[in-house]
Amino acid sequence: MQSTSKSKTHKSKPVLYMLLSLGVMLWQFTPVSQISPIGPVWAAPSYSQAESEYKSGKYAQALASFQALNAAYPSNVLVHYYLALCHQNLGHMGQAKAEYQLVVASGQPQLAPLAAKGLATLSGARSGSGSASSNSNSSPSSSDTGVKVATAKVKKVLEFWAEW
Repeated sequence: MQSTSKSKTHKSKPVLYMLLSLGVMLWQFTPVSQISPIGPVWAAPSYSQAESEYKSGKYAQALASFQALNAAYPSNVLVHYYLALCHQNLGHMGQAKAEYQLVVASGQPQLAPLAAKGLATLSGARSGSGSASSNSNSSPSSSDTGVKVATAKVKKVLEFWAEW
């Protein structure tokens, strides 16, 4: 009888190893977005292109690339941070503020403080430009179309990258 129980134990070990191996394999293919709030976007082929466009100052192209990434990964905090930077550099302060607020609200430990600094910079830029725009309204050289154009260049908030 003992030999029968030993043979059953021997036969069950390969099955156990197979199940463990299968579990490890499935865990390896779990999307990073389910593990980390930053998600798998850094591995996406278009992410490196978008980041390269941003770093080379092609903010309009980078914005389009990051918007495409946002469509694929809408909850990715890093994409929202770069969207905020692109919008800020293009002078889209309202959109930049909204993206920064999303990043701050995420509580992501690396990016939320950077986004808070970006919001503070936007607040400082608005308060500084508010007095300048009131002076330009009284000047006779203001535009007849009523469109106000920002003349000051926006400072880059921060450059962020990670090597994973």
